[in-house]
Amino acid sequence: MITFLINLLAIIGLLILLSYFVSYLIEYFKKRSAEAANKKVMPPPAYIQNNGIRCPDYLSSVGADKNMYMCSNRDFNITTVGGTKCFSNTGKQTVEFPVLPSGKTWEFGNPNGLTTMTDKEKWDFVRTKIEGNPSRCDWINNCGPAEGVKGVWQGIDRVCNMTDPSQKTV
Repeated sequence: MITFLINLLAIIGLLILLSYFVSYLIEYFKKRSAEAANKKVMPPPAYIQNNGIRCPDYLSSVGADKNMYMCSNRDFNITTVGGTKCFSNTGKQTVEFPVLPSGKTWEFGNPNGLTTMTDKEKWDFVRTKIEGNPSRCDWINNCGPAEGVKGVWQGIDRVCNMTDPSQKTV
């Protein structure tokens, strides 16, 4: 009887170890899959997270605090329609955009303990503005080199052009 009980507990222990191993393998392959997906997207979500979310293409990030990124047209002096619909300070050609929400990331797979933003959160985020400044989508739509020509902001324009994810049907 004792031999049977020892064998039964050994089998149960082995099954528990096996289930931990299988669980580890599943998580490992999920992480590799997310990393592979991140490498296929252009521009990569890591670029958007660390640089691209801050300022439109060719504008320079000149500062940030916990609420906003400040961008300037000082370095490359790109042609824009300009004015108050593009810049909060038209003399210095600066504009401010909100920072990513705390604990959130643009990247896939919840890297570094951050939570990946859903399509709806991204859609809402690019339409959020700081008072006296355009939203990211407003900047793209209104601040190109001429009237009717869009501004360039790779990675962000895709989200601005998609339909509201809450309105999609399954």
